[in-house]
Amino acid sequence: MRWLVTAALVLCCAGRPAWAQQPQASTKTIEVHRVDHGPRIDGRLDDAVWSRAVFVDDMRDQEPVENAVPSRRTEVGFLYDAHALYVGARMFAPSGDVQAVMTRRDDTGSAERIIISLDTFNDRRTAYSFAVTAAGVRADWFHPDDSAHQRDASFDPVWTARVTRDARGWYAEMRIPFSQLRFPRRREYDWGININRFVPHLNEDIFWIVVPKGEEGWSSYFGQLRGITDIRA
Repeated sequence: MRWLVTAALVLCCAGRPAWAQQPQASTKTIEVHRVDHGPRIDGRLDDAVWSRAVFVDDMRDQEPVENAVPSRRTEVGFLYDAHALYVGARMFAPSGDVQAVMTRRDDTGSAERIIISLDTFNDRRTAYSFAVTAAGVRADWFHPDDSAHQRDASFDPVWTARVTRDARGWYAEMRIPFSQLRFPRRREYDWGININRFVPHLNEDIFWIVVPKGEEGWSSYFGQLRGITDIRA
């Protein structure tokens, strides 16, 4: 009888059944290049250093149809220097059809947004998320567990983001200082990463790594950001 009681406790307390298959991390990778000085954060992506970034655009929908090709193209690239990670993003939209509702800090409301999530410990359990809306409103939170819905809003880092818009869509630049992140001390880093663009008026949720509907995992599905070396937390 004792083994029955033990098994019952495991099933009651665990987030997923003991026999369930663990989520498989994606094999997708993004290479990030080091620059001496990061770009000017103005939302224009016209600094010469952005020519060194590899922009990824292989995104897929989670909503409305899982793994469907998105109706709008998204391109995101990364750079870093000794002090910060830089994100450049282009969110294309036909005829500049962008919902850019101004809200307060940490409230994305009904505005379109781009979100970068980083698993800096590469432990497939935790992550930091940084979001900016098409109106330039910033939001951030920490995922203390392997769930997209578990968010600690008390995480309040100091970072910078700017956006611009034109007839082709909108553009964003972020500067995320390493001083605002925690990570183990090593010479070279692989970080888990995901990218999310949400288009509210189309109910379209676009991801670089799509977590299957009905699954609770989050950072355990991330791809890898590779190439960061010799930085300090």
